[in-house]
Amino acid sequence: MIIATRSITIGIFAFLLAAPVRAAAPAAYHVTLYPAIKMPQHATAIVHGQIVGDGPGLVADSPFTARPVVWTSPDKQEYPPLPKSRMRNFQVTAADGHSFVSTANDTIGGPRDAFLAIWSDFHQPPQMITLPHYSLLRPYDICGRQIVGYAKPTSTASDRPPIQAFVYTGSTFITLDPPAKPPAIIICGVRTTDGTHQYGFIIPPGGKEHPTMWNSSPDRPVDFLPRGKTAGIILHARGSYKVGVVDHHAALWTGGPSTYRDLNPPGSKASIANATDGTVVIGAVGLPPPASRVPARNARNTLQADRPPEHARATAWINGKAIDLHAFLPAQFTDSSALHIDAEGNILGEASDGKTPTVVVWSPGPAGSAAAPVHP
Repeated sequence: MIIATRSITIGIFAFLLAAPVRAAAPAAYHVTLYPAIKMPQHATAIVHGQIVGDGPGLVADSPFTARPVVWTSPDKQEYPPLPKSRMRNFQVTAADGHSFVSTANDTIGGPRDAFLAIWSDFHQPPQMITLPHYSLLRPYDICGRQIVGYAKPTSTASDRPPIQAFVYTGSTFITLDPPAKPPAIIICGVRTTDGTHQYGFIIPPGGKEHPTMWNSSPDRPVDFLPRGKTAGIILHARGSYKVGVVDHHAALWTGGPSTYRDLNPPGSKASIANATDGTVVIGAVGLPPPASRVPARNARNTLQADRPPEHARATAWINGKAIDLHAFLPAQFTDSSALHIDAEGNILGEASDGKTPTVVVWSPGPAGSAAAPVHP
């Protein structure tokens, strides 16, 4: 369980697919700060109720450029066991509530086959998946038996891109980029999976990002860009919910392309929806980012469409209402963002006082009576 330092009461509501209904009882949120997690350490997600991420470390006097870290409390960290190999780079980039995934690369010598390392038990070595003919991998999400991300082939045919979007289905590695790109597509990017479909974006020639869905195949991707909008990306999907950003506004689809909803609170200039558990949507509300801004490490990529808002405030959308999670933080924090939510409703995010980012967890607790602040 996550240790609580402050509690906040907030009404929790349940969504049943595309028809939201109110939950039977409210619950409280507790806020826990993790100031000991500092760069180059990086918190990725909450797995089995504990924060997982990566950072440099020493084990048996062997240096690692990156290795998995589990924070069991704000001041205690553990290192999951690693496979016996020469590999020294295990960067955690994808997780769900039950397991987390790292790339595995040998930093000694020349290029070699890439690996995926999957941990479902913090106390056991990971399952290792070898991907021949690929020298670099970047997983973005795991759900069920599917893992999605980017892969770099050791050699590329003239009709294939140098970096390819992929889905791993537990037994098969599938490239989502068409063998020969049709004139309507120049870049494919996958960001998430709901265990069945894959989601991300496609960029047409001379255009901007279109939120997109695949069905474990490069054939016939589905365009989710709403009519009249210019750009968007789907960043996360769970259950029937797909969330992301469209024209710098937080976006939600509860089904197909026609179910799009603009979640940007009235009067707000910009927002982003980073993740969902299939019921609650989390992200941030703020000001539109400058075009020249370089995203922080927690941003999903360097594309313009999903750059996080400036002067952001962590936000949760519950039953259509934008709940201001930032209001529950100590006064010294000026910016915050909610980045990950697990199946129990625990929310992982970051807050900053203008100098140093601090990892934050909002976790549901016992029922209470305080009112939750709502964005105007």
